[in-house]
Amino acid sequence: SEILSTNSEKSKQLLSDIHQLSDDLTRTRIETDEELKSTVANLQGQVNDVNGRLDTIIDSLDWIMSGIERVKMAKTGPPIIKQNSRTSISNQKQQEPPSNAQDNLRLRKPDSGSRTQQAKQEATTASDIVIDMTDESKNEQNV
Repeated sequence: SEILSTNSEKSKQLLSDIHQLSDDLTRTRIETDEELKSTVANLQGQVNDVNGRLDTIIDSLDWIMSGIERVKMAKTGPPIIKQNSRTSISNQKQQEPPSNAQDNLRLRKPDSGSRTQQAKQEATTASDIVIDMTDESKNEQNV
């Protein structure tokens, strides 16, 4: 009879522990659900803020584009970018006359006090990139 009472007490204790674990699990699940709902609501608010900012940016860009169209800047194409071949500066002096303003500036003889700088410039090789910013509307009027 003692064994039965001990087993009965252990059984009751185990049942109590199982109920407590079940209650803890339910409480934890409810807390987690509430945290998830809060996080989702927070993220949705942030997404709405970003969407509002993007709408403002799009409106601003539309305004800028309409301004560009009004002054007919869109009719002239983007500046022409051309790349000269890779030659040394001293070789370029001998090969061809300067073809644009940047070449004129680069090839212009420096002051007498900067002879070492001129030697350094002539010894280097570089790839020159030139952006031709001629005004096409003036060229069309001259024709």
